[in-house]
Amino acid sequence: MEIIDCHVHIGNIHPTLNRSHTYDDYEVKAIGSNIDIAITFGNGNAKNIEHSNKEMFRYWYWADMENPQLPEGDVCGIKLHGTIDKVSYTSKSAFDCVDFYVENGHNTFICHTSGRMPQAKVERGVILAEQFPEANFILAHNGTTSLEQNLEWWDSIRYLPDNVYFDTSAVKSDFSLMASYDVVGARKLIFGSDWPWMCPRASVAMIEDMPITDMEKEYIFSRNIRRLCDI
Repeated sequence: MEIIDCHVHIGNIHPTLNRSHTYDDYEVKAIGSNIDIAITFGNGNAKNIEHSNKEMFRYWYWADMENPQLPEGDVCGIKLHGTIDKVSYTSKSAFDCVDFYVENGHNTFICHTSGRMPQAKVERGVILAEQFPEANFILAHNGTTSLEQNLEWWDSIRYLPDNVYFDTSAVKSDFSLMASYDVVGARKLIFGSDWPWMCPRASVAMIEDMPITDMEKEYIFSRNIRRLCDI
């Protein structure tokens, strides 16, 4: 079964950490996970880090939401991080940013979500997606990395636009995974590890252990992201 990891950090992933994570680091951690492709981002520098495995890695373009620029070369889509940029997903700046990329042919977005930071709450990501039905939005971390907030949100949700998907990055509990699966099903979930915060092997194992069919796992592991990113 093909496995695509849609959420991999490369480079200096946090301004307070004096550590640059490389493609080789990820490949070592991914040994035994059977991951075939990893889609990476890092504050604009991921594509500049040397690596030899050209077949394995693809790229997101990490946008500056206040000053969007077009990426150079092929990318799988656009990364938005409302927390780092301090831009609410329901603000004019966010709408203008997405509109800029959609107008220039980029129709897939992966958005950081957080239960702690109001500008990046999953509810705001859903509102952003509603404004651009022609685009697709992957809301990262299954909506939020907080298990309690995650379960409460999935229990309360009654409606989601058709263009909203969720990645499984940083999910630490099968309860959280099954809560999202019960609401949206396998065709709206996309595998991601959030390496180096999470181990790729452990993230793969969580999907493999879900009590769902092999075909549903195939959609989560690769079919959904292939369709959205035309991989």
